[in-house]
Amino acid sequence: MNETPFPLPEEFYEFIKSHANEDPTRLRLEFHGKPMSFDVEFAITQIECRRKFAKKLPSLVADPHFVFPSVVAGEQSTNEFVAKFHVGLIGDDDAAKPANVIDMTAGLGVDAISFARAGHSVMAIELDLLKQQCLLHNAKSLELPDLRAVCADSTHLFATPTFDSGDIIFIDPHRRDAKGGRVYGLKDCLPDVTEMLPRWAGSKARVFLKLSPMLDIEQTLRDLPNAKNVWVVCFKGECKEVLVETGLGSQIPDAPTDSREVMLTAVDLNESGVVSEFTCSYEFSRIATPCLTDKTEIEPGNYLYIPSAGVMKLGAWGALCARFPGLYKLSASTPLFVSSWIYRTFPGKVLTIDRFLGSSDLKRMKGERMTVISRNYPLTADQIRKKVALKEGEDRTLVGCRIGNSATPTLMVCSKPDLE
Repeated sequence: MNETPFPLPEEFYEFIKSHANEDPTRLRLEFHGKPMSFDVEFAITQIECRRKFAKKLPSLVADPHFVFPSVVAGEQSTNEFVAKFHVGLIGDDDAAKPANVIDMTAGLGVDAISFARAGHSVMAIELDLLKQQCLLHNAKSLELPDLRAVCADSTHLFATPTFDSGDIIFIDPHRRDAKGGRVYGLKDCLPDVTEMLPRWAGSKARVFLKLSPMLDIEQTLRDLPNAKNVWVVCFKGECKEVLVETGLGSQIPDAPTDSREVMLTAVDLNESGVVSEFTCSYEFSRIATPCLTDKTEIEPGNYLYIPSAGVMKLGAWGALCARFPGLYKLSASTPLFVSSWIYRTFPGKVLTIDRFLGSSDLKRMKGERMTVISRNYPLTADQIRKKVALKEGEDRTLVGCRIGNSATPTLMVCSKPDLE
């Protein structure tokens, strides 16, 4: 858009405060066509966003003068707690040296704000005028003088010979095509970093790429031959992004991907920080995975391990079993694991196997409360629940899977282990 609603009068904020608990749809009908001293649609958008993103962006929503350019901008923004994790990768304590950070695709600016809050000097570049104006406004409201918001095409700025690329370059490529459809490959996103990065070979900056959680890691490492670190970042068990740190050295490695020292990390976060973390080198992730040969190798009392979403994304099964000796994958195609002893630091969920089920057992379970999990089983979790007529529950878990070389379909009841 060519016009922005700034400056915002005090009546704008008063309207938001007084109508905070009202339905946005009803407000749009009530105030449609009424002359106001401010953009009432923009004000209603604030009410909608504050309600929708209160848990995702709590500290920003807590500022009564923080403004959202649109609902879509909030939906596409980085989770506030994930942004704090990004800051931690470059240093967020008092002893850390302040860095010059350039956010090439600022959007709502959650990452840029988080970097600035940690004491770094930030240039946030945004192509959309309204988003840039909102970020300027929010930086002032949040008292972040070291956060500058620039309305420009970052690819053009970086092409300027005199442009200083700073210490940290943070890029969140746009993942929509011209028709609004989702794209996942690096070459299909905007900007195309595979074409852009080689131009910066002389820069000493660290580059972080915030990429789709659907991205194929193997292909990404082929597309980014100077990649150093890959993080699969999850929040409360849900995979949010694949974050890649890549160097800009002029020498492209001659060695194949599997012999490079790329570090892979699966991390799960909550509001307090890191819940679980699993790290291995790419080379180590390729080692052979020990698998069960037959169902008879499992017995009640053994422990069942369900990897976190991040570990599932990495698929580094051999490294996982090496990190936790005695862990066996249930079958080559079943990403569940078993051990005769418990590992409390396993990155995921741990259950105790109580018993195996036969067809006659299922008839007696009708109406019982259980969580249902299906991994490489002929029926989905919903189909199992419907077939057995189970109710939702959390104390016990019914697991459907295939076990051993013969991939035997198996149902087993599990419970939470006694960790005392």
